[in-house]
Amino acid sequence: MTARGELHRGAALLWGGPRDAAEEDVTVFRGRAIGELYAEEMAVLKERAGLLAGARYVATFDKWLRKAGLEIQTEKEGFTLDAWRSQLALLAAARERLGEIGGKFPVLSVAVNTDRSPGVDAAALLSLLPFGEGPEGPTPVVPTVAGGDIKSLLAAAFLGRLGRRTPPLFAAIAHVSGGTITLTAAGGAPVWWAMQSHEAAKVFKRVTVLPDLTGHGAGAWSFLGTEMKLATVVQFGQQAGAPTVAVGLAKPQLVTAIDRKGRSWGASWPLLKFTGSFDPAVFAERGVGENLLALPGEWVREVAAWALIEGFHVVDFGNFQPWERV
Repeated sequence: MTARGELHRGAALLWGGPRDAAEEDVTVFRGRAIGELYAEEMAVLKERAGLLAGARYVATFDKWLRKAGLEIQTEKEGFTLDAWRSQLALLAAARERLGEIGGKFPVLSVAVNTDRSPGVDAAALLSLLPFGEGPEGPTPVVPTVAGGDIKSLLAAAFLGRLGRRTPPLFAAIAHVSGGTITLTAAGGAPVWWAMQSHEAAKVFKRVTVLPDLTGHGAGAWSFLGTEMKLATVVQFGQQAGAPTVAVGLAKPQLVTAIDRKGRSWGASWPLLKFTGSFDPAVFAERGVGENLLALPGEWVREVAAWALIEGFHVVDFGNFQPWERV
């Protein structure tokens, strides 16, 4: 079965509702690019997490993460041990709910929107739902995006089908300088990207959970990106009022502590850098602050073909000009 065929037989799940600008996308994309699109209140997941907070699984998961090398800096800036356990309980609740839905549809991607859910922090979901290992052994890899971004939710589902157990990155463009794009993710991003691995012993020694700068007593999953050969980058937006997919190639670079030095806002968030043929003038006008997805490997033709078949416009990621190479 093709990746596109799998999307039409699968589901995407939106916790917390779409962001206001994406309300219309629910009806536009349901049944079009994906089989089903579920939308559930974050409060339901939070209530379920409350029942699991004292469960043995949460303690077991905590112990497993620490043994694998994860550093957790609680008791600083309002980030308490209870807040940390609440994050793990929310993750356990999410996995439990995904298992229930999966009996009807394979869940291909998840979007999390905490804007309408005060007191809920979903950084653990963004970081660990796409990670393929847990205390119990191998776990499903579920591509995850933030902010109720439905277009990125669909793109993540498609990239997830291409990459199989390699999770797509979801992050925001923080800065563009020459041919370098700096990316960050509010609170968390797939920790696979810290070491390009699903082996806990390799990954978590490169990850630290720090107090999040949003200031509501949550933890951010901090790591620095690593180098790889090439990645396909995808940005789903609007051009002339029509859904548009920008796609291209970029090279992920090694990020060091020096790159983080001097950062104030987002200093505890994941930090990654990609180089490529990017037009700084174009990105200064429309690229910075926008969400971006990336998947290791060369998948430009596959993404462009999928987008065109689904009726989306396709442009080159580097300059946003029409893409005509399918």
